Amino acid sequence: MRQELQQILGLRKEDTIAIEKQVSIKIAADKQHLQQYKQELTEALQMWVKYSNGRFGFTVQKPIWDSLKSTSNLEVKSEQFGQLVGWYNKITGKWLPIVDIQNPTANTDVTKGHFPTVRCHSHI
Repeated sequence: MRQELQQILGLRKEDTIAIEKQVSIKIAADKQHLQQYKQELTEALQMWVKYSNGRFGFTVQKPIWDSLKSTSNLEVKSEQFGQLVGWYNKITGKWLPIVDIQNPTANTDVTKGHFPTVRCHSHI
C-alpha cells in the first residue's frame, strides 16, 4: 500500500513514512479523545439515574421500551413508548411539542422515563 501511495502522490519513501507517522499520531489522539468522551457520557448517564432517584435516564427508558409488545411497526411502538413516558397523548393522537416535553410546568407530575428527551420523532 505504501508503494501505491508513493506512486499516486509522487512521494519519496521518507515522505510517505512521515505522513504515516502523522496519521498514526492523529489516530492515537482521536482514540484517546473518543475514550474520554465515552467515559464522560457514561458518567452523565449515571448522573441522570442517580440524581433522579432512578426515574430518569436512558437506562431507565430502555426497559420501558423493551417491555412494549414486539411489533415491526416502529410508529406504533414509538407511540406506545411516548404514552408511557408522557410524550404522546393517546386521546388526541398527538405528540406533545418538544418545548412542553423539555419544560414541564411546576404542577406536572413527570412520569418515570420522561427525561432525557431526544427529538427523534418527526412529530415532536
